[in-house]
Amino acid sequence: MGLAVSLLFDGATTARVRSLWDRLGEAGISTSMLDLGYAPHLTLTVMEDEGLAAQLQRELARRPWGDGLEMEIGPVGRFEGTDVVWLGGAGERLRALQGDVAGLVALDAIDPHYRPDNWVPHVTLQTTGDAAAGLVMVGETWPAPMRARAIAIELVRFRPIVPLWRAELS
Repeated sequence: MGLAVSLLFDGATTARVRSLWDRLGEAGISTSMLDLGYAPHLTLTVMEDEGLAAQLQRELARRPWGDGLEMEIGPVGRFEGTDVVWLGGAGERLRALQGDVAGLVALDAIDPHYRPDNWVPHVTLQTTGDAAAGLVMVGETWPAPMRARAIAIELVRFRPIVPLWRAELS
């Protein structure tokens, strides 16, 4: 099992992303995110060592989280050589927050794709399925970046996803 620290969205953003997940599933393209059983989110960091849970929870709980985090999500992208389709995330505070969260554990404990120098902020739309069809469908539905607001930060253990700690951002 692993650990992840994620941002959860306001109701409007959650509904828009979930509608994409639903459309991908209904079209037979992918149900991977629906199957996950977790709300639409943007993952800040991932670690494979579940033993870091207590340390992360303690450190996260010490931080003042303050207001919600404004960002843009979109347009659609794909990690080359994979079936992973995503909406890019952008915002000044977003990258700084990811660096802060990554700094709570040793760099080598973080999955290489989630280390500050390699991290690509994104909202995952599918991890398996027909990536080409997913890109087309999402590109037609979400052609440009849209404003989004993260309202909570959460530490989870996965698979299955079990929330371990949460703080509201607004």
